[in-house]
Amino acid sequence: MPRFVAERPEATDSIPAADTTALPQETRPSTNQQAQVRPNGTATKSSVNVYAGLPASLAAKLQAFAAAVPTTGLAINVPAIPAQKLAGGSLTGEKLSGRQSNHPAASLNDSVLGDTLKALDDTQGDPDPDQRAAPDYVFPPRPRLDPNAPPLTFDDLDLAPGVMRAIKAMGYTEPTDIQRQVVPLMLEGRDVVGQSQTGTGKTAAFGAPIASMLDPDEPTVQAIVLVPTRELCLQVAGEMTKLGAPRRLKVAAVYGGKAIRIQAEQLEDGAQIVVGTPGRVLDMIGRRHLRLEHVAVAVLDECDEMLDIGFAEDIDRILSYTPTPRQTSLFSATLPPFVLELIDRYLVQPQSVQIHPGQATVPEIEQVYCEVLEQDKIRAIRRLLHEEPHKSRLLVFRRTQRGVDWLVRRLQNYGIGAEGIHGALTQDQRERVMRSFRNGDIRLLVATNVAARGLDIQDISHVVNYDIPMTPDEYVHRIGRTGRAGKLGKAVTFVGEWDMEAFDLIRTRVGSGMQPLDLGLWN
Repeated sequence: MPRFVAERPEATDSIPAADTTALPQETRPSTNQQAQVRPNGTATKSSVNVYAGLPASLAAKLQAFAAAVPTTGLAINVPAIPAQKLAGGSLTGEKLSGRQSNHPAASLNDSVLGDTLKALDDTQGDPDPDQRAAPDYVFPPRPRLDPNAPPLTFDDLDLAPGVMRAIKAMGYTEPTDIQRQVVPLMLEGRDVVGQSQTGTGKTAAFGAPIASMLDPDEPTVQAIVLVPTRELCLQVAGEMTKLGAPRRLKVAAVYGGKAIRIQAEQLEDGAQIVVGTPGRVLDMIGRRHLRLEHVAVAVLDECDEMLDIGFAEDIDRILSYTPTPRQTSLFSATLPPFVLELIDRYLVQPQSVQIHPGQATVPEIEQVYCEVLEQDKIRAIRRLLHEEPHKSRLLVFRRTQRGVDWLVRRLQNYGIGAEGIHGALTQDQRERVMRSFRNGDIRLLVATNVAARGLDIQDISHVVNYDIPMTPDEYVHRIGRTGRAGKLGKAVTFVGEWDMEAFDLIRTRVGSGMQPLDLGLWN
């Protein structure tokens, strides 16, 4: 029987010469390590790299074990291992055994060798589920759509008849690209990662299949959708309500700033779909108004924004209350590394749907910039309102709540109908302002970034970055409030004297699409 030997210097035990022809070129011994073959066909142990082809971590363990017993004569009998198994086969079922030794290191026999065998099997078998994926997450392959096939219509998507009626009543005519790809995958029960620019119909992409799959006769929460802001919660809940109404599905919107009693009554009334912000969802779970043990579908909407504002731990806790397995889908305009970690943790073989991933904004948005001193930005806003059609509606972004209030007062002093929205307002005040803007009672809305993800108003003609966004992602999210559902929009960015560094980063991200705008402020 050939042996691996932890031997004395004078030992002469040998092993068969290794057949390296089946090994990949990079795992074969180098020229100066080739075995010295004896006349009887065996090779001296010292002349062969017995660890060739093994993973580095496993080779290190074997070497450490051999070094631990240098003088005991402890021999480990090993069946001959074919070279192809060293290169990639499995050793499951093969056994190592050792003779008894008086050396203290002999007690390592069971533990070290057991760990070594386990490590060897682990390297050849299934990956450890607790191992995190590399930052450059690789999605499983999926069948490619036939580029010559006609585009799918809503009738081709196999949605429930009631949901089809709702879609037509909501004015949809043709599905968007992300809807064409996401809806069939979700109806199949797949986990999905959807990435596309804002305004491309992500809500209906997951809302329509959820409304088609749930059981209207089961008065328990079967689907939960987590969103980052109150405004987005109301928007998503409103769309889910329309999609689910023909099938008698009930939707509960769970968000802060509203009386808990009212939302608790919606949950106790048998809501099958919950749309909520993470903080209030956890609060309702803690008060035992919300139970998630029957959830079959979980959706994380605008996931990068949720994680960016600190909801990572809340998401972990909420998902821990849901059963496994479940269908989990994630939607986001961007996929930074912290989102990829969440995908690796909670999604099972997710199918990736990326709509123009290299394109930061939709082509329907005309992007311009105006170099203007800070003190002249009020004049620039007034000139912009004067030059644009009276029916245009502007969403103006400022960086702070105080900046929003100051700008609203100045605009109102000039007789311009303007209102502001930010996190310091009560929920009733925010809803009143949003209602006035949607109804056209005011032409200009000034907002902090709280509105960058939460607004879904189809007729915003202009987005104005009064204060330049701090990051390119923030820029993409802001201007995504215009040019929605295929309509044209315009994004105007004021570039002040201290904004050049941030402006250069934005231009690098969006490419050459931004053009200069001359408002004639000094004519």
